Amino acid sequence: MRFKDWTILVIGGAGFINSAAVRHLLRDTHARVVNIDKLTYAASLDSLAGAKSNPHYAFEQQCICEGPTLRKLFEKYQPTGDESGR
Repeated sequence: MRFKDWTILVIGGAGFINSAAVRHLLRDTHARVVNIDKLTYAASLDSLAGAKSNPHYAFEQQCICEGPTLRKLFEKYQPTGDESGR
């Protein structure tokens, strides 16, 4: 069970490249995947069909340039920091 009990934050997960990373993580691992995306012109949640119903998926519409709000997301989700699961 790869990445069991991990929480992985994916920045820009509704974009072309990182939506593929989100789909891969949801399909091939047991990680909790948090997609943080501002949803600008280059992003589309349509590229993540089925993700919303996955219990291991969360989406947060957020600009990563807004430090205090981004910090709250780190506190809320507490992403995994290393291979030991800490």
